[in-house]
Amino acid sequence: MKKISKYLIWYRMLTKRLLKKFSFVVILLIIPIIVLCTKNVLVGQESSIVKVALFKEDNSVISQRIIKSLTEKDSIIEFTEYDTRDEAENMLKNNSVDAVWVFNKDLDESVDKYSLRKITEPFIEVLQREENVTLQLSREMLYGELYSDLSYYVYKNYIKQNVAIDKDISDEVYRQYYNGNERNGDIVKIEYFNLDKPVNETNYLLAPIRGLLALIVVLCSLASVMYFLKDQQEGKFDYLSPKKRYIPAFAYTLSAATLSAFAVILAVFLSGVSTGVLNEIITMVLYILASTAFCLCFCMVFKSYGKLGATIPALIILMLVLSPVFFEINVLVPVKMLLPSYYYLNAIYNVEFIFFMMIYAIVMFAVSYLLNKFIKKEKNSLLN
Repeated sequence: MKKISKYLIWYRMLTKRLLKKFSFVVILLIIPIIVLCTKNVLVGQESSIVKVALFKEDNSVISQRIIKSLTEKDSIIEFTEYDTRDEAENMLKNNSVDAVWVFNKDLDESVDKYSLRKITEPFIEVLQREENVTLQLSREMLYGELYSDLSYYVYKNYIKQNVAIDKDISDEVYRQYYNGNERNGDIVKIEYFNLDKPVNETNYLLAPIRGLLALIVVLCSLASVMYFLKDQQEGKFDYLSPKKRYIPAFAYTLSAATLSAFAVILAVFLSGVSTGVLNEIITMVLYILASTAFCLCFCMVFKSYGKLGATIPALIILMLVLSPVFFEINVLVPVKMLLPSYYYLNAIYNVEFIFFMMIYAIVMFAVSYLLNKFIKKEKNSLLN
């Protein structure tokens, strides 16, 4: 109990000391303000990564249904219908859209004949400047829309040719039986648990905000380690034995991590990328501990705050690249597993990583303690 009380006293004292540093307080206040301003700016921006122009040569039922469905979708692929083919093609020539889809005349009849393998010619023209992955994905949406109509005609023609006794059955009857056998819902459905809202309702431009905010917690923790090393070099901890200096080092780092985490979690909710109060709190508490343990290891290794400061930019860049801030990169996996941000950003959507982050924090605390106990440092170092 006495040890815990001592840790709490150090923590309270050093938290007050950090809050007296004007620059640190300004950073904490600026974080949510910048995020809120960024959100307000980005919300008004177009969030589409691909723009597709649509044009139908006639008012066939299938053409109208597909175009209506595509243009009403809330997607990162933006579909816009144009009144004339020339207008749509001019948009492509002017680089205003990435592709043009032209729905040919008599699309209903063409799909019917295609289901009977009577035609092999395309009935939807695709015009684009270049091929890329996002345009391929956009066409998958088109195939998905066409599937329901094509499958209906395959069903209808099979019944008509192989099953039905009365060849004069109306289309409404076929449609009624087809809809009765139709499987409702998606074949593949992806869900994220513990979310206040579906992921696809979040503007994709805001997605990297969480990753960038996560790096701020580590950055503030490293800055507090530099404060500690500077105070140590100035002799402010000379009255403590070398082994006992782990306590103020821990308190410094935990204090900075906690204060910055409050600012970050506020910014997360303001930005609209939160995944639920309970999930955010649990993952952030573990991330505070993981970041503290990670930064303590650097505190034990470096001899001066100047040398540590010189490595911080490279370390932040490494975390920016290897952690899933923008997207997942499956390289240098062993290095990834040493970064607290890797566990935090995965734990948001994967419950297993909450457990992994807990283990990571315990292991890193043990490593930092052993480093403090066994590494011999020069004068003015942690073990002075």
